[in-house]
Amino acid sequence: MKNSTPPSTHNSSAKRILFLGYDRSETRLIELLESHNCVIDHCQAPITTLESYDLAVSFGYRHIIQPRVLEQAACPVINLHISYLPFNKGAHPNFWSFYEGTPAGVSIHLIDEKIDTGQLLYQQKLSFDPQKHSFASTYQCLKEAIEALFEKHLAALLNQSYTPQTQLAFGTYHAQSELPDGVDWNDNIQATIERLKANAPKKAVLILSNLMDSDSVINEETQQRCLAALQYFDEHQCDYLITSGWIYDPRFSVSLCEATARFLQAQGVAEEHILLNPASRDTVGDAFFTRLHLLARHNIQSLTVVTSDYHLARAQVIFNTLMPDTLTLNFIGCATAHAVDPDKERASLTVFNDTFASVDKHNLEALLYTLVTKHSLYKAN
Repeated sequence: MKNSTPPSTHNSSAKRILFLGYDRSETRLIELLESHNCVIDHCQAPITTLESYDLAVSFGYRHIIQPRVLEQAACPVINLHISYLPFNKGAHPNFWSFYEGTPAGVSIHLIDEKIDTGQLLYQQKLSFDPQKHSFASTYQCLKEAIEALFEKHLAALLNQSYTPQTQLAFGTYHAQSELPDGVDWNDNIQATIERLKANAPKKAVLILSNLMDSDSVINEETQQRCLAALQYFDEHQCDYLITSGWIYDPRFSVSLCEATARFLQAQGVAEEHILLNPASRDTVGDAFFTRLHLLARHNIQSLTVVTSDYHLARAQVIFNTLMPDTLTLNFIGCATAHAVDPDKERASLTVFNDTFASVDKHNLEALLYTLVTKHSLYKAN
């Protein structure tokens, strides 16, 4: 089919399905649907309408459905994605689940205006031994698993007798361009990951930002942390400076991490040496989202955390609790002139321990679930 779907002559009692992506030679789902009294229109090209269908299914489809088309759709539009959402949205999810150590699996979800962020319908988690598999063999397993998941719930999908569930926020996403060079899908997974990470282990310095003013200029305390980080960065020939912080006040036009990055650039740091962590809203987020979004992606194996002296003890506990054991951690505390309430620091640490002490630090899914369901700064999302 070269353009949007043409009219077809259908049995009036049959379900009308638009199947986007893989053809009959690539998936058994088209014949499965036909065996359940469905008439299929197949399309691999961009579409301009979703009218007159009972269901649209995207599986291996290489185009983004435009918001206008989704808004005018008269039927559910679902996507079959070979990742355990909200982890590994976007491209090459099978590769990134191994490279970043995130859960592997398959998800069937409703399509919204973003990429792989729609409400979940069905999921299945899978586990693989990377020493025994190639990326190609695990992809085939994932493909078969999602076809089986689709078949298991076919009646509910056709009759819309399901209850959509909102995805957990703050998962991971990868663009097509992020795939490292030198990946052969037929090679052993463990050997490939070890080779890629052994080639160029990186050292990074993470600056825990404090506050900024309404002109999006970081305060003096954050500036002092930046200067200490810069000194360490230069002396130890590090690869990256990481800045953290969200848009914590609606008056601001940029995030705290962007404001901190601007200060670093004004000190002469090249943009390619700065990594941003805009998901973070506190020290817990500084640690967790640096781990989730930056460590494996940039092959960071040594991390030095820079904060203020009064905050150092709490930061050490949080980072040692949330970071992987394989990461080399260092800490620097900058002297602070203003008075600090030590009781507030102890109270914050108690809350953190009560929330996370019993969570397995090796389980990223459990850490994310705890963060977005129990931490006051994140659970609203």
